[in-house]
Amino acid sequence: MMKIAVAAQGGQVAGHFGGCEQFEFFTVDDKGQVTQHEVVQNPGHDNAKGPLPALVVGLGAQAIIAGGMGAGARENFEGRGLQVITGATGPAEDAALALARGELADAGKSCAGHEHGGQGGCGGHHHHHGEGHVCRCRQG
Repeated sequence: MMKIAVAAQGGQVAGHFGGCEQFEFFTVDDKGQVTQHEVVQNPGHDNAKGPLPALVVGLGAQAIIAGGMGAGARENFEGRGLQVITGATGPAEDAALALARGELADAGKSCAGHEHGGQGGCGGHHHHHGEGHVCRCRQG
């Protein structure tokens, strides 16, 4: 049994962990079936280095999947013993099931500094964090 958190936007893997709309938690049994699905709204991007990892860990996740993630959040998760998978795309449930089957690997996508003035992308997705705030990703 494995509980997997996915940073999600509209049911899809979000391009950036901290800027996602919600976290979808999938409990997957040893047969590869989803036995429980929970959705928790993201309380806010500014919490990526502390409260968000604590929230995800507190809800029992053993892994977190996102399109991209900042180095501080990644270190926080890894320091708490969570498996971090970045570079994922597509439906959140498909990503969780692929990880449970051992078919999803970390692409090392980390979000470096935030620039202002345009739109950028994390994990191949374009997104906007708020007025003039965008995230640029690089291979980590």
